[in-house]
Amino acid sequence: DERYLQKHPELEFMLKVFSEFVLAKKPSDPVETAVDFFTQENLKGVIFFLHQVEKQRQQRIAQEKNKIK
Repeated sequence: DERYLQKHPELEFMLKVFSEFVLAKKPSDPVETAVDFFTQENLKGVIFFLHQVEKQRQQRIAQEKNKIK
């Protein structure tokens, strides 16, 4: 449901992180990789950290664009 995703942007980000991970690793068993990824003990911390890194990256890009203007 689109409204649910809008209320929880972290879910979309988490799926993006997982997709990028799978595409980079190209595991022979992507289902097992999904199980390992989504059941890791520190998943919340990993997603939080990567989300912060992504926000900082986007801020740097916006700052660079403002410098060019």
